[in-house]
Amino acid sequence: MERERALAEIEALCRELAGPIPAAERERGWTGESQRAMHDLLQRMLVDLRRDWTSGEKPAYRALIRGLDHWGIADGAWFDALVRISRTVGPTNLP
Repeated sequence: MERERALAEIEALCRELAGPIPAAERERGWTGESQRAMHDLLQRMLVDLRRDWTSGEKPAYRALIRGLDHWGIADGAWFDALVRISRTVGPTNLP
C-alpha cells in the first residue's frame, strides 16, 4: 500500500468509527470507550503522518493492536482494518 492508499484507509475507518457501532463489532468487544479512543488516535495519526511525510520524517510507530488487546478485541472488520494499517505504516514500512 502506498501513502495515499494508507491515508485513504485510515480516513475510511475514521468515518466508520464516527458512527454507531455495528452489532458485529459490538459482539467482538467494541464499546463506546474503545471506539472513541481509536477514532481519536487515528485522527491524530492522520495529522502526524501528513506532517511527517511532507517534511521527510519517518512516521512514529503506533502500536494500534496493543490497544485493542487491552480492550479484549481480537477480530472483526475494524480489527482487520487496523491490522492492515499497522502493517502499512509500521516501523519498517513507508519511510
